[in-house]
Amino acid sequence: MFFADEAQKLQVIEYEWLRDLHDALELKGIRMITILVGQPQLLDQKSALRKSMNTQIVLRFMVTEIRFGGIVSAEDVATCLAAYDESCYPPESAWTFTRFFYPRAFAAGMRLSTYAHALWKAFERAHKAANLGERIEIPMAYFARAVEHALSEHSAGDSDGFGFSPAIWDEAVLESNYVLACEEIRLGLPLPDWRS
Repeated sequence: MFFADEAQKLQVIEYEWLRDLHDALELKGIRMITILVGQPQLLDQKSALRKSMNTQIVLRFMVTEIRFGGIVSAEDVATCLAAYDESCYPPESAWTFTRFFYPRAFAAGMRLSTYAHALWKAFERAHKAANLGERIEIPMAYFARAVEHALSEHSAGDSDGFGFSPAIWDEAVLESNYVLACEEIRLGLPLPDWRS
């Protein structure tokens, strides 16, 4: 399996190299599965390859398109926050990300996933205040920045009774630059890397 991130940056010569690799592996009885991940410009590249008669590249590497969307609901937020509560690092340890930053609160039962609705509401407030339209879709990069800010900037307040207030989540969303990114897109600038 071959993953190519930021695939919209690949040139025809690089696709030809991938095609040659694909063919060489095929001769040895090995099937190469290629997954291209990229910005929406990757679709423009696919169209350009079709128009320039590079159909062998399109047929090998670009037949199926799958859009990776952002976070669109409090349920999505809960799923993501649960990963902070449950994923351990190092993997063999019992130290989740939430526990690392808030060991006392975590021991007392505090879990980020219980704040899913509060964090979603903070993104909604920021979205509405900036007049960004009806539909909210939070790119994972900005969501992760908000969570990381909340985890790292308030960990000094760790205690058995610690909880994330709406003000903490509002600050975290502000610091994530979610609104600034959405405004850039609204102004018609190219989509940033978080859309991959």
